[in-house]
Amino acid sequence: MLDMNFLPDISGFLQSPGVSDIQVFTGLTASNGSDSMVWRKPRGKSMCNILCIGAGAGGGGGFTGVSIGAGGGAGGGSAGVTRVTLPLYFMPDTLYLIVGYGGIGGSGSGVAGAAGQRTNVLIYPGVDATNVYAISGNASAQGGAAGTNAGSATGGSGSTAATYTAMPLAGLGHADFIAGQIGASGGIDTGANGTAAALPTTSAVTMGGSGGAGVITAGTDFAGGGVTAIASSHLSMWAPIATAIGAFPGSAGPQLWKPLWSYSGLGGGGSVAGSGGPGGPGAYGSGGGGGGGGNVAGGAGGDGGSGLVIITCW
Repeated sequence: MLDMNFLPDISGFLQSPGVSDIQVFTGLTASNGSDSMVWRKPRGKSMCNILCIGAGAGGGGGFTGVSIGAGGGAGGGSAGVTRVTLPLYFMPDTLYLIVGYGGIGGSGSGVAGAAGQRTNVLIYPGVDATNVYAISGNASAQGGAAGTNAGSATGGSGSTAATYTAMPLAGLGHADFIAGQIGASGGIDTGANGTAAALPTTSAVTMGGSGGAGVITAGTDFAGGGVTAIASSHLSMWAPIATAIGAFPGSAGPQLWKPLWSYSGLGGGGSVAGSGGPGGPGAYGSGGGGGGGGNVAGGAGGDGGSGLVIITCW
């Protein structure tokens, strides 16, 4: 017997042909609060689990040094995650989902990454708290700071965890709230590799972006930040690979589905004689990598990953 009761690949509104009904929604619009998608209650089910993930923030742009040091941009913060389990009996026939759009990476020198939008699951399109079944966090993930010529750029803060106050309808069931992860700092303007991102051990399934490399005039090139390796870790083995030394772009964060895990974008490399490499984009809910510093031009930061909602009924 072919087991079809598993999480499907995401291509919009989907249902599993197995015992469970699984519907997947992703961030498709940059409008936060005015556009929504609709979930419809399936027949023949009695319980529901909502996995609500916000959007990651963009990485900061690397600095353009010209004749001075060029620090790398910092990684964007990652989104919060909320899980709600409750009886379908308490839920209306339709829900409205406003799924967060990923923050745009800083376009270049002096430009910080943009914040990621939060994700809302609502009984009515208005985002007043009394309409909310689930919200990804109480505050959005923040963008990574842009590289400078005076030290290292600071990583964007992760989304704060949600609370029942922000989503009172979750009191009809059981909810878990998980904060996002801070982005990694950019490489210092005196020349350094970008700071690596670390695999979180806080129940978060999203990651803050790694930092872009910094360089100094008449110095050497440096590499963008990767993901800190952990021996015998499955998640570490699947992590994206850091850039080589020089003006190389940071890798995009891959998305795992079994287990569900979103990797951040990696930082761009730094170049003494050229332009810094751009940061890579994050997977769902994860931050973008910082752009590398360069003496011709700083690299752009990577975009944060969009939000994600998976509603499973059985």
